[in-house]
Amino acid sequence: MKKTSKKTPFILFVMMMLMLVLSGCFKNQVTSHQGQIRLYLDSEFAQYMPYEEIPDFILMFDGTINTITYSPDTNGIVFASNDDVVFSGIVANLIATYGVITEVVDTKITPTTQINTRDANNNVTSHQYPVDDETIYDEVAFLAFENGLKMTINYRRFVSDGVTYYVWRYSSNITFYLYYPLMVIQENAQKKLLLLALPNRINFQVGSQLKIKNILEKEDYLSEAKYTFGYLEDETIEDPVQYVKDYYITYHQGHEVDDQFIFQYLGIQYKIIFHEQGFTIHYNGTIA
Repeated sequence: MKKTSKKTPFILFVMMMLMLVLSGCFKNQVTSHQGQIRLYLDSEFAQYMPYEEIPDFILMFDGTINTITYSPDTNGIVFASNDDVVFSGIVANLIATYGVITEVVDTKITPTTQINTRDANNNVTSHQYPVDDETIYDEVAFLAFENGLKMTINYRRFVSDGVTYYVWRYSSNITFYLYYPLMVIQENAQKKLLLLALPNRINFQVGSQLKIKNILEKEDYLSEAKYTFGYLEDETIEDPVQYVKDYYITYHQGHEVDDQFIFQYLGIQYKIIFHEQGFTIHYNGTIA
């Protein structure tokens, strides 16, 4: 998995700030989960979609994991009051399995760093672990799932005695955020919402971070400008157009038809128009 120190996209920055506020305001109110935690699209969006089933993400684990009780989004969650060693293993496995890239947000030079463990009675013991290279990293990991969804995790990373740990930042708790990029279409004078699949790390304008009322009532959300996406700026990508095509060819049956590039996702067909600075996705209809 590649690493980079590029600036975090604006939409991710907004969600990180939101989670930071939550972790500060509600840090003493936690909910315990046994065996699994589900992140999903809120029903206020789902009710306008034509799908029988909408992709989600389920975190599976042994025992109990605690999260901040209050969250404004069903697709975002803040973790708190857990055994850091145990939860570090969960995060490490997710990154190893689904990780695309990590972005370094900040670094700090220190010979030791804090980590908390919990015993069978949930009593907390605070430790100062030695840091092998005397550097701790605040990072964001970008994950991609087979169902087309993307998720970010923010954490503090360090290596101690050869073991890599992924724990809460000194400024905020660990957060997971599952992204739902959306498209508004209108058929037979009725507006519907579609879920888009986008290549890794492509920013989008329309998603579940917006108010459903605005998305459905404002006519500019039908404009193709809302579904025009800038190419990923990454020096390791030689051809940004091919980067986009390769994603859809690999994961969503992308192919050329009569000089048009089309792909399908969740039973819907789309067409892509490539521009000099970005690409536009158009709705092509339901697959028969």
